[in-house]
Amino acid sequence: MSKEQTYLSTLCENCICENKSTTAKVFCIDCSKTHPKFCAGCDEVIHSIGFNSKHRRYKIEEYAKVEHDSCCPDHPNKELEFYCQKCKILLCIECVLEKHSEHGPIEIDQALRKEFKYEKLEKSYLVMKNKLKEQTKNYQRLKKSKDSSTKRVRKRVIKSIEEKIEMVQKELESKKIELFEQVEKYLESKNQVISSYLQKVEVIQLALENCHKNLSLFLELEKSTNSIEMAKIALENTKILELIDKRSKEINFKKIGLIVSEDEQNDPKLYFSCVSEAIKDLNIFFTQMYQTIVTEKLKLKGPNMKVIKLEKPMVDENLGGIKKTNSVAYSITVWLKISHIENRWRSVFHNGHTNNERKPGVFITPNSTAIHFRQDTKNKKNEGIDLPTNHCPLDKWFFWAVTVNDRHAIHYINSEKVHEGHFSASPLEPTNHLYLVDPWYNTAEGISIGDMLWIPYPISTQYVESLFIKQQLNYL
Repeated sequence: MSKEQTYLSTLCENCICENKSTTAKVFCIDCSKTHPKFCAGCDEVIHSIGFNSKHRRYKIEEYAKVEHDSCCPDHPNKELEFYCQKCKILLCIECVLEKHSEHGPIEIDQALRKEFKYEKLEKSYLVMKNKLKEQTKNYQRLKKSKDSSTKRVRKRVIKSIEEKIEMVQKELESKKIELFEQVEKYLESKNQVISSYLQKVEVIQLALENCHKNLSLFLELEKSTNSIEMAKIALENTKILELIDKRSKEINFKKIGLIVSEDEQNDPKLYFSCVSEAIKDLNIFFTQMYQTIVTEKLKLKGPNMKVIKLEKPMVDENLGGIKKTNSVAYSITVWLKISHIENRWRSVFHNGHTNNERKPGVFITPNSTAIHFRQDTKNKKNEGIDLPTNHCPLDKWFFWAVTVNDRHAIHYINSEKVHEGHFSASPLEPTNHLYLVDPWYNTAEGISIGDMLWIPYPISTQYVESLFIKQQLNYL
């Protein structure tokens, strides 16, 4: 068997002493007089402390290819003749001259007599062996502790998760009860209003019945030519009709949102999707917390088609869940129709006193139907986005809404959220000057708008959906 094969097949000599069979991985030149071949575990323990850490070690497969009997591993053509008392390694003459001349090198024979006494080596070996046993015990204790600790941690984590799930379930149950109560209150308030109006309708119905009776009597009296009785009946009917007219003016179901569309009747989810938003919508309507810019369908023209002064209605922070904010906030909703494409910019509306002041400005991009939305911020001017053409159909009415709450902005097309993002800084406060078609771009050819609202606070997604549903029948 060759020298290489011998080394590749050897076992750890330290393990052999303990009746173990472990393949050797490392060969130590400086331990070659005792047990030069070690497995990875023994090598780590024996060479991790003291002067042993400086021993010269090789992987078995590498060392087997090196001439190592008496030749210096660093200078293969030189014999090992000396021992360094400081570094505790064997040296050739070249090693002494290069690095170890001041370390007190001595000849190997002298070192054997002085340093490598068998009793001393045996004692060192026993110490290391005991340390290895202790380390093995420590390892076993650590492994057992780790397993136990893992079980405890797993148990605590599972318990914590279960507690949080239970807490969330309780919160959900509480929220469900709260929402049910809101629904009941909302329906109760609706029923009270309906009952009040039904009483007025009953009055009108009774008055109409009396009026009909009087007319029948009037026709009978006409045959008998009783003028006085006929005059009395006519006078009574006049009063009845005045009462009917007065009561009719008091009843406006549509104004208070009591007329329900056919879609809403057939889809309870649509009707009751957000009761709190419905309550807020009623509060918004009655307090006029928005400004109507356009009601009818309007074809835009230029230049300077219309200038509108924006008002700033007060917002009650306790009203319908609407909260005051110190930041710039507003919402705009509008129906748009782009009948054809042009190769120039077209202005839809523009808040500001100059072309460079856009708080915000909305344009249609050239050769496209894309909405070009721009808003000045504290960081830079003319900041914003372009809504892609696929969101803005050609020659068809579509509903566009934007809600701005400080740096946060959301865009909707036909009540679907199509873009949500942030400005680089807070937007600048809108002016009270709003152009429909600004005087700088001077055209809005082919653009029509309808039902445009300016709302001085950020509206919710539910409110956007509500407006879209209420208005869409007018734009089909």
